[in-house]
Amino acid sequence: MGISGFGTKLTGYVSRNNIYDNTKVAIEGFDDDSTNSFDYDLYTTVQVGGGHERHGVTARPRYASLEVLDLSKGSAGHDDGVPIPNFNDGFVGNAPDRGAQELGAPPLRFGRTRKW
Repeated sequence: MGISGFGTKLTGYVSRNNIYDNTKVAIEGFDDDSTNSFDYDLYTTVQVGGGHERHGVTARPRYASLEVLDLSKGSAGHDDGVPIPNFNDGFVGNAPDRGAQELGAPPLRFGRTRKW
């Protein structure tokens, strides 16, 4: 499953540096209007129009680690994403990797850390 309007029009959606590694269409169910913006994503199958995904890449990602899902060096999406201020501007290499985990960076941690 990817991004879909689930029977309604998808509006106001922004997608950057995501990896859509699926066998079905990754993004569908929206009109080509200016309220959506899709670009710099890595996907195996996508269906967008209207000038979206000008810098998108259609390829199968190769992961260095299946535990943290960082892209292998030389994989599509490695070092060719777009910087997003306050999110991935501490990237390692020439540019941010597509996907959440930067190759060579400490693994991301989510949730609360609580010490008792």
